[in-house]
Amino acid sequence: TFDQGEQSDNDGNSYAFRPYAGKFVKDRLLLGGQVIVSGSTSESTVDNQNVIDKQDRESSSIGFGVFVRKYYPVYRSFGVFVEPNFNINFNRSENDFERMDLSGGVFDTRSDERRGTTVSAGTNFGLYLFLGERFSLETNLGNVLFTYRTEEVEFTNQFGIEERNGDNDSSSINLNFINEISFDPVFVINFFF
Repeated sequence: TFDQGEQSDNDGNSYAFRPYAGKFVKDRLLLGGQVIVSGSTSESTVDNQNVIDKQDRESSSIGFGVFVRKYYPVYRSFGVFVEPNFNINFNRSENDFERMDLSGGVFDTRSDERRGTTVSAGTNFGLYLFLGERFSLETNLGNVLFTYRTEEVEFTNQFGIEERNGDNDSSSINLNFINEISFDPVFVINFFF
């Protein structure tokens, strides 16, 4: 339930940078690599009468990947592509939590720091249209992706004492289709040297 005395404030920023380059090794077969850099910060405050909760989160990731893209023409310069790929990302995040209970004079802080590695392998598929010899317009229609993630977690309380450490391992297989309009790149324009 929502308490009328509760006020919340949220703020955040994120960025992602994924340049890639490739070289045709055969007709319609492109080998390539990419660098993946991303990060985000967020801050939220919830004021529920006499209790104030504040949370700050910061995360960053750097990774590298390789791919093979095969173009299959359907009609002239229009066709479909299939792109098997492999990526590895190194992730770090820090989460700080503060609680102030003004009625009881209680002040509590906790934090956790996470460092991990994510390995993924998958296949993208989509459509392309060559706009001359040096430009192509592409859109991704979907992908199949296997992901494995390992992570070390360190929890610390308000006295700076390590409360516990832990390791998290997870894996997943996802099948994704483009089914909504979003601010992610819908179309990509490539330039070929």
